[in-house]
Order: sequence, then C-alpha cells, then structure tokens
Amino acid sequence: MRKIILSIVFIIIGFYNLAFCEQHVTEIIDTPTATSKELGSYAVSIRLYKEGSILTRLYYGIIVKNLTLGLSFDAENVIGSGSVEPRRPYLYIKLPLYLGSYTWPAISVGFDEQGFGKYNEDNEEYEVPPVGFFLVFTKKAFMTGLNVSFGINANYIFKEDTEEKIKGFCNADFMLGPEFMILAEVKEITMWDSYFNAGAKYLLNPQLDFEFSLLDLGGRSVLERIIKVTYTGEF
Repeated sequence: MRKIILSIVFIIIGFYNLAFCEQHVTEIIDTPTATSKELGSYAVSIRLYKEGSILTRLYYGIIVKNLTLGLSFDAENVIGSGSVEPRRPYLYIKLPLYLGSYTWPAISVGFDEQGFGKYNEDNEEYEVPPVGFFLVFTKKAFMTGLNVSFGINANYIFKEDTEEKIKGFCNADFMLGPEFMILAEVKEITMWDSYFNAGAKYLLNPQLDFEFSLLDLGGRSVLERIIKVTYTGEF
C-alpha cells in the first residue's frame, strides 16, 4: 500500500510540474529521463551489485543531434570466488521527440533491454525485467534544483502469463549544492505493485560522479545496495 501511495504522489507531482520544468540528467538509478547525450559526447558507467556482479554501460551521442545509442555488458562473479558468468550485450536507444521549453516538458522515446538483479539461467531472464520500450516526459520542478520525470514502458518480452504489459515509472533528482544529488524513483508501477528505489550521487567534477543507491525499499525482496561510477567525456 505504501508503494502505491508513493506512486500516486510521484504522478501528481509530475503533472503539477508540467508548467515549470526543463530536462536534466539522462537517467535516475534504473529509469530514464527525457534527456539525451549531446552529439559528440559519451558516458561510461560501472555498477557493482550483488553476486559480485559488474554491469558496464556505454552511452554515445552520435549520428544526429541528441540521439543516444548505448550498449551494456553484464557479468556475475567478477568480484569474489566462482567462475565469471558473462551475458550478451544489451541494446539501449533514446530519441528525443521534443527538447522542452519553459512551458512544456521534454519528451523522448526509447528502448532499453537491460534487466537488473540476479540472472536466471533457466528462463534467461533477470530478476527485475528491463524497461523495454518507453515514453518519458521530463520537467524542471517548482523547487530550485528539483527535476521530475514520469512515463510509461512496455517490457519487450510479451509472455502469455504476464498480466500487465504496460507499466509506469516516475523519478526525481534534487541538487543539494554543487556536489550532492538526491535520487528517487518508483518503477514497475501497476494497479497493485511497484518498486521504490532511492540513492545519492556525489559529483567529484563535471566528468566524474559516484552513486550509492538502495533498491526495493520496504518491498517484495531483500534490500539491495549498489554502487555506480560514471565518467562523461567528449570525442
């Protein structure tokens, strides 16, 4: 029930902010914003999570202005004992439909096939399914330093036993001075369920930042902690 209430609050805030916002960072923890990488820029992130796993994601602003293409590479048991178990690369693409203005939100569509959590070898699926196809709106909020995004997504794995194929997500980031950022998101929103994640980011400089997040707070599985390092540069 608490997660349902949080989802409703995020959605209400998102609609309220439509008249006040502009785009900001490209993603919040596991969900996208409407912002894309600029042409000629790139980002590399390394995410450490359970089972000694490392998820590396590459984002490029190439081909046309504000189109983002990316690949992710995931492997279990990289840290610790046991044999390393790599996965195939997964595709990421984000295309802006509208870059936003003082009055209207930025709008983007995209596709992200990278799942999260433990990988099940039997059915070849991640514990948390990928975002899949998505439509996202991003706006600068009524408070200085606060940005809110909300959207809908459809997992590309359409299985017969999947009741909800279309889901929602909301996310927000809030700057605490020039170096610290608070992160929050509600994802996998359906009529009866959702995930709530929260974290913080330290911006060492404009190119390098460190993130610590807690996944599925008060939720349906064991609380997970992740660490992510991201480097941004230009060609």
